[in-house]
Parts: sequence; C-alpha cells; structure tokens
Amino acid sequence: MTVTRKNGGRENLSKKTERTKQRRFSLRLKMNILIGASILITSLGLLTIAYNVHCTQINQIYLDQAERAARIGSVELNIDSLLCMIRSTETDEFLEVRERAVSANDQSIIKEWMKSRHGSYSPIDDSYTLFDDYAYLCDALLDVQDAFSLTQMYIMYEKDGKYGRDGEFYILVDLYDDLLSFGKHEPYIKELSEYDDSKRIPATVYHNGTDWLCTACTPVIDPVTGEVAALSCADIDMNAVVRKQQWFWYNSVILIVLLTAAAIAISMLLVEFTAVKPLCLLRHGAVRFTKEDADGSGADAYTMDDVMSLDIKNRDEIGELYHKIRDMQISIVKHTEEMTRITAEKEHIKTELDLAANIQLSALPTVTPDILSRGGFDLAVSMKPAKEVGGDFYDFFRLDDDRIVLVIADVSGKGIPAALFMMSAKDRINSRARGGGTPAEILHDVNSQLCENNQTKMFVTVWLGILDLKTGILTACNGGHEEPVLRSGNGGFDYIHDPHGIILGAFSDIQYTDYEVTMRPGDILFVFTDGIPEAIDSERHFYGSENLLRTLNSSGQSDPDSLISAVKSDLAVFTVNTEQFDDQTMLCLRYKGSDERTSE
Repeated sequence: MTVTRKNGGRENLSKKTERTKQRRFSLRLKMNILIGASILITSLGLLTIAYNVHCTQINQIYLDQAERAARIGSVELNIDSLLCMIRSTETDEFLEVRERAVSANDQSIIKEWMKSRHGSYSPIDDSYTLFDDYAYLCDALLDVQDAFSLTQMYIMYEKDGKYGRDGEFYILVDLYDDLLSFGKHEPYIKELSEYDDSKRIPATVYHNGTDWLCTACTPVIDPVTGEVAALSCADIDMNAVVRKQQWFWYNSVILIVLLTAAAIAISMLLVEFTAVKPLCLLRHGAVRFTKEDADGSGADAYTMDDVMSLDIKNRDEIGELYHKIRDMQISIVKHTEEMTRITAEKEHIKTELDLAANIQLSALPTVTPDILSRGGFDLAVSMKPAKEVGGDFYDFFRLDDDRIVLVIADVSGKGIPAALFMMSAKDRINSRARGGGTPAEILHDVNSQLCENNQTKMFVTVWLGILDLKTGILTACNGGHEEPVLRSGNGGFDYIHDPHGIILGAFSDIQYTDYEVTMRPGDILFVFTDGIPEAIDSERHFYGSENLLRTLNSSGQSDPDSLISAVKSDLAVFTVNTEQFDDQTMLCLRYKGSDERTSE
C-alpha cells in the first residue's frame, strides 16, 4: 500500500477537479434557486387557497343574501294588495287592455286602467286604486332590494296554483321593468326544475341565455286558504360577483409579488452569511489540504501545517462540520505517518516472506533427469501454497538403485508457523527414512520426535511409501492423511482404502501399520493433500473426492505431468472467482517396471 502522494496522480486529479468545477453550479446559485422557488411555490399555493376560500365565501354570502331577500320580501308584501292584483289580471278586460298596451308599446294604457280600478282598500277609501296597490308592492320590494344590494326583485304568480313544471307563470311586479311587464307570461326556467315539488326555491345559479344570475324564490302564503298566492323572487347578477372576485385576485397578486420578492431577498442574504460564506471557507480549507506542497516545504506527505485553521464560529451544523473536518485532517496526518511506517514494515516483511518462500521451495526436491535417468518410473509433483509460504510438503529420494521413497504431508495451519513446522517434519522424515526401516517404523519414530516439546500443538498428516522398483511392491503407511489413488493396468483410477493411523505430533508412542500394494508396469499412483477435495466454488460447494476421480478418469492421460495439469485445470474452472484457502499439493508416479530399467 502506498501512502505518499505521487505528483502525476495529483496532477491528473487536479485537472479532473478543474474540469468538474467549470461545469458545475455553485452552491450559492443552487440554494438561491431552491429558496426562491420554494417561496414562490408557497406564495402561489397560499394565493390559490386564499382565492378559492374567498370565492367560496363570497358566493355563499350572495346566495344567502338572495334567499334572505326573497324570504323578507314574502313577509313584507301586503297579501290583500297582492290578491287584488292577481284577481284583476285574470279578467278578460285586463287581457284586452294589456294587449292594446303591448301593441302600442305604451305603459300608460295599463296605468290608466289600473287607476280606474278599485284597490284592496276601496271599501275603506274609495280613492284607493289598483295602481296604489302596485305602487305599495313596488315600494316594499324596493326597500328589500336596496337593503341587500340586489340586481332585481319581482313577484310571480301562477294562475292554476300548480307552481311547478306544468304551471303558467306570470309577472305581477318587476322592479327592473315597467308596467308592460304586469301580467307578462314568464317562461319556466329549466335549472329550477329539481324544485318542482317544493314551493320554495333556494338560491340557484344559472344562465338564462343572456344573463348569469343567482335566483331565490319564497312563497307568499294566503293566510285565509293557506295556499301559495305568489312567489317573492330575488336576483343577483353573478357577473358583478365575479368582478369583485377578480378585484380581490389582482390586489392579492400584487401583494404576494411584493412580499415574495422581499422574502426571497432576505432569505438570500441570510443564506449567504449563515451558510454559503462559511461553506466556502470550508471548501478553501479542504482544497488547500489536498494540494501538493501546501506548506511550501516540498514534502509529499501530509503534515500538520496542511491542516486548516479557519475563523468559523458558527454554533450550528456548519461549525460542527468544520471541527469534524479539522479532526479528520489531523487523523489523516497521523494515519499517513503511521501507514508510512506500517508500509515500510510490510514491505520489509514481504521481502522476508518472498525470501522464505524461495527457501521453502528450494528445500523441496525437483524432478530432474538425473532422478529419472535410471528408469523404472515417471514422476511429477506440484505445490500451490495458499499464502506466501505453505504447510504442505512432498519429498522423494532413492534409498538405493531399487527403492524410492515417496512422501506427501500436510501441516496444520498456514503461514510462517506451518512453514517452520513443515521444514522440521520434512527433515526428520527424510533423515529417519535414510536410516532404514519400514514406513510404519519411520512414522513412529518421527511422531515421537515431533511430540517432544511441541508447545505449539501443531501436527502433520503424512503418507509415506517405499516403492521397490524391481518387484513393484509399494510398502506404505498412512498417518491421518488422504487416501491415495491408484490406476491398475488399463482400469480406472480408484482410492486405496488403506488403514489410517493417527496424525503425527499429537500423541506420542503411537504404533502405525504398514500395507502393501503390488504395482504392475503402467500402474499410476496419485497422492494429494486435502486442499484438493476441500477446494470450494462461489456457492461454497466442495470439489470433493468424486470430482477428483472423475477428472483423473476422464483425462485419458497416462503421463504424470498431464494428469496433474488436468486436475489443475478442472480446479481452476471449479474455483473461479473464489479465494484459495488451503495449500494444494499433488504427487503422481507411473511405474514402468524392472524390464524397462534393464533395457535402459
């Protein structure tokens, strides 16, 4: 791991930072846009809500006014005058007079006729005429109209008393029109059809073709018969209501615009001094810390002089951020110094591990032409440590012209301790085997030696075989190791289910058992450590002993080097994208027989 800052890398980072800086939006601009947009959206939302509430309230006020006016009008009207006028309009004489007045477009004809007719108070006052009743009703409606600021007040009646969809409505008094409207037929308004079964019509907004009105009607009850004599009606021009709503909208928009502009300006100033300016100071301090030779000393590593020291006194998140960044920079300086020291130590350790790995590999024998020169067998070996140094080992050497010793072993653990224990075990086995004896005797004596002062409690599994090249008899002993694999003649590979002894180094004075296998020319022996079957794939499945047999049998090879290569290739495919966690060691021997030795 490298902790010093390389000039080339920093120059590339600096160029990338400059390119990013050229195409980015500043924090000041982003915050101003965000604040302005937020205030503007909030203002528009409040304006919309206020306008809708205002319109709803204004509409309700006018609807209530229309209903109250119609109701009060029905109370204020004189029922006698009303009935007298209704009876007069139902005569044939009035119909003839009205027809003449309408044809001549002269309301005075109706007026003179009304003055010639007795009114509701004629029994008391002979001078009281029907026109006086009309004037009295107009005055009553006019008072109500003025009190409620109505567009129009009028009285309607129905000749047959139906007051519904089938009724024929006529105007009795209309303040908006002249006397020509007296007795005028009024078309039925379809928007009011839902109130056919009721004499009272609540305030209803509708278009009558030319006007946009709100109409409310209240029945005038005849106290004698209890029947509806007429309808007191009130109209409000909704266009006037809309104009008031628009006036409210215009004034509100102007007020909101002024208040929004002031709020945005004040917010921008507050953001500038409370957030943007301190953050800019933080940015400059952080950039200065990352620049090369920030202290002018020419040093590549971070130093305490690079740590920022700013006059930020905010007692908020920005102030806390400043102290956190400063503490982080101090930690980086200390960590850089520590990592520099650790890296130097690691590089030193790595050098020593590489040296140890070379020493370990050099301690293991290699298959040379000299080994194979006297014939009788072909041999191939392979060891792949999980770490720099491993705990597996193999060994082979001749005891004499007719016998060769084969050893494969696996030490518990990994790394340096396992490597040291491996070297000790290998030397002891090699030395003891050269002294003579059967494999069982050799393992017995080596186990006793390893158990002496074994304070690390480490152990080793060992398979040791002595092959007589003249007779083909393999005498072997297994000390807790994997079962070897043998291919006899032209058959397939299969495991030798040999008697297992106890691992070496765990218990002293252990007796081991020899067994013999007679090898014929062409037979192949394959021994390995547990790192082969216990290799795992990405789904944590083991390679397994059966996969090993399948690979050996399907390879179609008889050459030891080719067989080991086939196993390596299959393992590589099986364990792709997974880390090797155990040493993998293999030894493969093909017995040629004594005849070949003689011919050579």
